[in-house]
This record gives sequence, structure tokens and C-alpha cells, in this order.
Amino acid sequence: MDKTAKGKNEAMLKEWSEMIQTCKSSGMPVTQWCAENMLNIKTYYYRLRRVREGLCDMKETHEIIPISLPEVKAEGQIIIEASGVRAEVFGDVSHELLKILIGSLKC
Repeated sequence: MDKTAKGKNEAMLKEWSEMIQTCKSSGMPVTQWCAENMLNIKTYYYRLRRVREGLCDMKETHEIIPISLPEVKAEGQIIIEASGVRAEVFGDVSHELLKILIGSLKC
């Protein structure tokens, strides 16, 4: 797909995505929202499918950020440093909170 076609497709998907979000945030059933906005329900679901396919086609990129090995200061205390940020947690921290913390250090 050339740059022009890709840009046009992305703009279309963005517009359709906003339309779908407007429908969802209206609190109305899809059929009612479509009727009030003079949109054929089949067109709505076609656009929804295309937006979902577009999201599935997006390639996720992950950057590997080196972090230092945890340094144990006190009993159960862990210090993690990455990207100039230092975080100190205790060993009884939940796995989910630790995952969020490490994810936030990617900035």
C-alpha cells in the first residue's frame, strides 16, 4: 500500500473509530443510535469490523530497557533503577504492582 492510500485508510479508520466511540458513549442501543444518526446498521457493523481488523494489524513494538539487578538493602527491600528513575519497594509487594512499576520505568 502506497503512502497516500495508507494515510487515507488511517484517516478513515480514525473517523470510524470516533463514530463507534460516540455510539458507545451515547448509552443507546446500536440500533437506536444508527436510526437517530441515519446510518444503516450493516454499515455500522462493517465499520466496526474494519476498525477491529485495523487494530489487529497494528504492529506492537517493544523497546528493551536495561535495568540494574535488584539491590537488597534491608530485609525484603528491593531497589530498581532504570532510565534515571529509582524505585524502592519491599519484597511483599504484589506481582501486579511490581509489573506496573517496571512498566512505568520505561519512560
